[in-house]
Amino acid sequence: MSGSPKYNSVALAAARRAQAEAERAARARRREEKRQRRLAAALQRTRRTAERRCASLASRYATLRAPAEAVGLGPDAATRTAAVEQIATQIVGATNHAELAVADRQLDRLEWQIDSLADAVGLRRVAEVSVGLKQLARQLEAIPRGERLQLDAPGGQAAENALRAATSSPGTQSREQLSSVGRKVTEHLERVRSAQAERAAAVRNAQAQIDDLGSRLEMLRADGRDLQIRLEGAEFAQDHLDRMRGLASGGHLDELSVTLPQVVETINRVEQSFDLTVDRVVERRRILGSIIAGLPGLGFGVIADSLTELPDGSVSLRAETLRGETLDVLVHDGENDPHEVLYAGSELESEEAAGGITGSTCGSLVELVGALNESVARDGYVTGAVQWDDGGPGPDTDGTGLTLPSIGPSVHGAR
Repeated sequence: MSGSPKYNSVALAAARRAQAEAERAARARRREEKRQRRLAAALQRTRRTAERRCASLASRYATLRAPAEAVGLGPDAATRTAAVEQIATQIVGATNHAELAVADRQLDRLEWQIDSLADAVGLRRVAEVSVGLKQLARQLEAIPRGERLQLDAPGGQAAENALRAATSSPGTQSREQLSSVGRKVTEHLERVRSAQAERAAAVRNAQAQIDDLGSRLEMLRADGRDLQIRLEGAEFAQDHLDRMRGLASGGHLDELSVTLPQVVETINRVEQSFDLTVDRVVERRRILGSIIAGLPGLGFGVIADSLTELPDGSVSLRAETLRGETLDVLVHDGENDPHEVLYAGSELESEEAAGGITGSTCGSLVELVGALNESVARDGYVTGAVQWDDGGPGPDTDGTGLTLPSIGPSVHGAR
């Protein structure tokens, strides 16, 4: 058998297109089902964390209630205890992350409120003004000064100035002055703690989104492993996710707000590209499978370990007759079509060197390709006209005596 390389396009017939669309939809459905299961598991973890926070707050308020009542702050403690009980009920009944996020924000508020209540109880119990001023100083020092002033610079400066003025004049200290300084410190710390709680809520929200994106990426990787198809862009997306986790842990919300939409778009592109690659590679495997099915009837057997799949989605094999003639088959990207099949015979190189290969002497390879195209067509594909590049006549001329079905013109460039 002699012949120069031949090639033809292969497209999906209607039934194959419908099958491909159904398979793509099924993959998307399986991924979404896995995502929902992971979200449900994450919801339970978040619920348990919220329940532990709620129980801890309830215990703190129970411990603080008697001292608060002793200094006239009992109603505040009772109100907060009732609020904790109400949030506990909300946590049990929450059915999604949004509802739990609301409960978490309420817990954040109650946490900084109990800190403020504990500070107020402690201040009312002191017997000497100087001791109370030292206690107010310790309350300010409990939060790093840089963080306090970043979150409430005017209030922080006012509280520090008032405290400095009171402690620098021990002879004029009074309960009224202690109350005045205490109000400034309390108001400042409440604003700071409220801002900290808002930031903590934003970090939790960002981390939940990052976890969801990470889950989507991992599910794509799992599909890639199952299908033995490389997930292009996965490393780039993973690097971005790791960086976002670092930003979230560090509380860099401004930078995170810019980066997060970009990573969402990156994951979307990776997912879309992967689905297109899966469609292409799976169909090429099937096209090659149809060719393999037709080879034995033409006297060829596939050479062991010759099946190759390249990173660009191309698949190839080598087949051989008992006489030692070989046939190389490559299914890859076409210039104008989704798939193109390239065939090459074993005697090509020696006959080309002798100047004996022309289009008019390539009938045997064309006939072989035609027979294989029939096998491919039976499996639901539409094959284009067989072509070659050596200047010989095309497949629809008298040079081959064979006419093959065509789905339209195809131009094959230099390879």
